[in-house]
Amino acid sequence: MHTTKPFAFTLIELVVTVAIVAILAIVGVPAYSKYRVRTKVVYMYEAANAAKLVVTGDYFNNDYSFASSDYSANSEPFVTPQAGTVSSIAVTNGVITVTGDSAELGGRSIVMVFTPTANNNDVTWTCAIGSAFLSFAPQNCQNAL
Repeated sequence: MHTTKPFAFTLIELVVTVAIVAILAIVGVPAYSKYRVRTKVVYMYEAANAAKLVVTGDYFNNDYSFASSDYSANSEPFVTPQAGTVSSIAVTNGVITVTGDSAELGGRSIVMVFTPTANNNDVTWTCAIGSAFLSFAPQNCQNAL
């Protein structure tokens, strides 16, 4: 009578299984880390929306000029989001600078700059990010600083 042991594995099968899991981890962990940073950079991009509204309002309320639209980092009328991804938002002559928290961004010092342009009383925005971080930027922000 022939009996077999259920769930019996040879040493080779176990080594091959461990090797496959290790290869998947080597490939997957960096990809996941990049995905997490990319998500946080998108959050930085969205955090500028309140400042864009303020600058646009200032443009129309101040004789169609961006010159008087200055706000020091994290000042009113907009406040830095509480999530921690953004360390500061500042405005100088209408140009919005969003600085990311490097601790939240894997040690990366990421800065996004939003520059307004007015044409026939229509304010549009150009987004730029450091060239080293273009791979993390959303599609609407593919200009290099």
